[in-house]
Amino acid sequence: MERDSTRRWTLGDLSREVGLAPGYLAALFVQEVGVSPHRYLTEHRIRLARHLLATGDLPVTAIGLAEGFGSGQHFARVFRRVTGESPSEHRRSVP
Repeated sequence: MERDSTRRWTLGDLSREVGLAPGYLAALFVQEVGVSPHRYLTEHRIRLARHLLATGDLPVTAIGLAEGFGSGQHFARVFRRVTGESPSEHRRSVP
């Protein structure tokens, strides 16, 4: 998932990639990683987006789309839920 984080992964896609049943994969993933595959992917995308916000000048919407979010609004909503701040607030807070 990390190598292709912009892909619209489903649990079925992931289970086919690794050759495990979806339910078993989800349970094993949570056991080993501590979060669901979906949450892991979301948090990974947000980490990448935070880096882009801090180091570049791409528009917020472009960063969200580049990281695999379906729209700028969805990206902003998920970013706030995960980090507690909007993408723009994050960008302004970075020295």
